[in-house]
Amino acid sequence: MLGIADRLRPDADVSAAGLVESVIDQGGADSAPKLASGANSAAQSHLEEIVPSVTLRGDDIGRWLTSQARDWTRLNPEQQRRLSELGVKPSVRPSAAHVPRPARTGAGRGADAFQRGLQALTQYIARERKTVVPRGHTEHLEDGTSVRLGVFLSNQKSRRHRLTQDQLAALANLGLHWA
Repeated sequence: MLGIADRLRPDADVSAAGLVESVIDQGGADSAPKLASGANSAAQSHLEEIVPSVTLRGDDIGRWLTSQARDWTRLNPEQQRRLSELGVKPSVRPSAAHVPRPARTGAGRGADAFQRGLQALTQYIARERKTVVPRGHTEHLEDGTSVRLGVFLSNQKSRRHRLTQDQLAALANLGLHWA
């Protein structure tokens, strides 16, 4: 994360008031209202008062300051030290409320898709009397759902190392030699 702190010389005398004064000098009178709490002089201002849209030499230091505080843990120790000297502190992120997910029953959605594919394959084999299915074939089940059977078989074959023993056995029982 390169930013203003990376461009500061290690021996530079940078204070919050000096930085704020530079911001006001760069932006003229238009920058002063952008500082929170309406500080009257740069010497009375604090670095925390710089808000997004305050610019210094074309850099939005308000946005930069916010991102430094937000991503504090990603900064190296020297950057953290230098920002701390300016009064910048890591932002405290509110912890996200833990929303428990409903418990999955069975093996989940993947198992349901596998069962639909197996049902479609069984129906196809009973009708066509063969296990070779063109990749573009779609099988329409009796309940009205459609299964892209050719894609299903291609995926199962290429991912067979991830199938359970029960799934492999079910495919083998239908006559698929690779299962």
